[in-house]
Amino acid sequence: MFVMQFMPKKQAESNQYSKESIREGGLVEEQIMQQVSAIEAKHRQWDSTVWANELIARDYEESIIQIWDKLLAGADPFELLARMPVNILQLGKPQPTEDWESNISYTRLAQGGPSWSKEQLNQALGKWKSEGWKLDQSEWRHRHFTPGDKVEPSSVFWISLHLINKRLNRRGILRGNITVKWQSIEITPETLAKPDHIDLSKLDWIEREGDPAFKAASRQNIQPNEGNVFIDPLIITDFNNDGMVEIILGCKNQIYRNHGNGSLKPEKLCPKFDEVVFNVVLDDLSGDGVTDVITVGHEGIYLIEGKSDGTFPGDARLIWSAPKKVLDPMVVTTGDIDNDGDADLWFSQYKLPYVKGQMPSPIHDSNDGFPGYLLINDGSGNLSDRTKAAGLEAKRYRRSYSASFADLDNDHDLDLIVISDFSGADLHLNDGLGNFEDATMKLIDNHYGFGMAHNFGDYDANGKIDLIMIGMNSWTAERLLSMNLAPPTHRHYYDKLDDLTFGNRLYFGSNKKFE
Repeated sequence: MFVMQFMPKKQAESNQYSKESIREGGLVEEQIMQQVSAIEAKHRQWDSTVWANELIARDYEESIIQIWDKLLAGADPFELLARMPVNILQLGKPQPTEDWESNISYTRLAQGGPSWSKEQLNQALGKWKSEGWKLDQSEWRHRHFTPGDKVEPSSVFWISLHLINKRLNRRGILRGNITVKWQSIEITPETLAKPDHIDLSKLDWIEREGDPAFKAASRQNIQPNEGNVFIDPLIITDFNNDGMVEIILGCKNQIYRNHGNGSLKPEKLCPKFDEVVFNVVLDDLSGDGVTDVITVGHEGIYLIEGKSDGTFPGDARLIWSAPKKVLDPMVVTTGDIDNDGDADLWFSQYKLPYVKGQMPSPIHDSNDGFPGYLLINDGSGNLSDRTKAAGLEAKRYRRSYSASFADLDNDHDLDLIVISDFSGADLHLNDGLGNFEDATMKLIDNHYGFGMAHNFGDYDANGKIDLIMIGMNSWTAERLLSMNLAPPTHRHYYDKLDDLTFGNRLYFGSNKKFE
């Protein structure tokens, strides 16, 4: 999504209205139309120069996109692939199969396999269909493109085909890169690109035989409460210490009580609370040793005290009034950050791109969203703002998706990690008294990403805490990088493109940092 600031547009997407008709309607002034015309002229210039190869890449990928669209619309995959005008299909040579847990097997393909003609492909497709294989879902991603200067153009697609065979009680995933060399034909709106040679030798096959490991206990279409668009967060916990977990839909104000044997009965979580809220967390803020419900709404933060039986029958009280309207409190985390025996709270917000016409800027280090807050507990659940005094002012305007209080440096106090879109991970070390120092650059070499979520765990079993940051990749960005296409006015964005679009990052904990 970040590339939309400087990506090309098709010529057909030009302004629908003439200057005269808009002016006569009184919608805009001539000066504004001149500015729009100048922007469109720049787009056309870039499309014919900077982005020329990207537009060609899109023309070639259209034939694959149409296959994907038809599959999504319910077309028979075997008939659809049988009509694909390919001449040669290069298969991979299966390598020794690895046996994984849960009866899963993994087979990697390599070069050295046979080549198939179109006729052989169609025979194989018919055989697989007659055996009972069905395509459950698929992805087709255009990740690299090589323009045809001296040779015919070629593409690399990442594909993922999820296959099920109920007759044989087997299911598998065929995934990886395929290389497509295209036929030498003129591409027009009526004539799609045609593959000449497709190389499948870099695919993997993952298979499991047997019944599915999980089966659905319940399928429901749960609507948000009036005035809300959220039903999450999803919270799973054992409230009444009976050894069975309950399920909470926080913004829905609903709990599914566990009565055993898969019987879950819904009821209102906080019967006397009907405010529209946008995030919920559970902790003992009131200091009585019992879990409370903490919710975040437009006006601030509400507390509904819990009872020892796992119910929340009381009235809500506003324990912190926001100085300005809270708009999208995506992140809430609690913990005793000043070692005074009570739980404190951090919450931060998300801001969508294009809100009031604004894009995150800079795209790789955006700090232009809605504010986050560090709120200190007085011991009875009342909160006060200490964000600036605690050293968290500088990055409080991140567009955040998740956060945690956790001991990052093994000094027995709670540090703060915040994961944000259009920036990545920020790590703040605690001095033990609730004062924080930004240690991001000291603890992580590359913290960039479209940060979505995170988790901690000892993933390599060496006794040290590791960190995984969930990010987003971009196939378009990867394709631009493969062709070395950079926008003339946003080179600094291009230089961070690979870091931003890396996807998930797993950082292993060492003695002094995450690596």
